[in-house]
Amino acid sequence: MRIRAIVIAACAACSACAGDVKYRMSEPSNLTGSLTILMTQSTKDLTITVNGVLVAERVHTERVDIVGIPIGLADVVIAAGGGPTRIDRHFQISIDAGQVTTVPIAAPDRAMSSTLPMWFLSLLATSITVAMHLLL
Repeated sequence: MRIRAIVIAACAACSACAGDVKYRMSEPSNLTGSLTILMTQSTKDLTITVNGVLVAERVHTERVDIVGIPIGLADVVIAAGGGPTRIDRHFQISIDAGQVTTVPIAAPDRAMSSTLPMWFLSLLATSITVAMHLLL
């Protein structure tokens, strides 16, 4: 019984986890490079374009790896979050042949509206765990 409860709790916890996004613009060659966007924390509704090509649309992640970008200046647009903490970045970055260029981006603060449900779910999970221990 305890093992089943632990497995259910682990599955519920992992279902809300953010996963890395990988995108291939073209086949890697000696005329292409790579770009990695690193958010400071997992971000919901992250959208990224590189040279006008949509590489991520409304994803929940903290890392986006893009390979096969033509060398030279790449035009990057990043949008994430919503409301007053929304971020919008537009910049050009040099992509070198065979190299990975990494760009850290400060993620938008988590809104209180997303913090309260998580707090409530945590409280509920703790209560269920205590109840299960008392019944067993």
